[in-house]
Amino acid sequence: MMAKKFDPAAELDALEAQHEAGEISTGTYEVRRREILAEVDADMRPTSGLRRVAMVTVALVIGWGLLLVVFKLAGG
Repeated sequence: MMAKKFDPAAELDALEAQHEAGEISTGTYEVRRREILAEVDADMRPTSGLRRVAMVTVALVIGWGLLLVVFKLAGG
């Protein structure tokens, strides 16, 4: 059987609907809201060091290329 995929937006909407309907207290609402948001944060992996180095390298190469083009067009 396939596991149900976690949908934080749907969970937050359902939680807010319960709170607005008076089914749960404000304290319970806040605690469960923080738990959902913490789970979302836990799922978001930080960018790896290698990927950061690659992004910086690409940015430097593009910047260097643009500078070369600008100076060539300026009369170099």
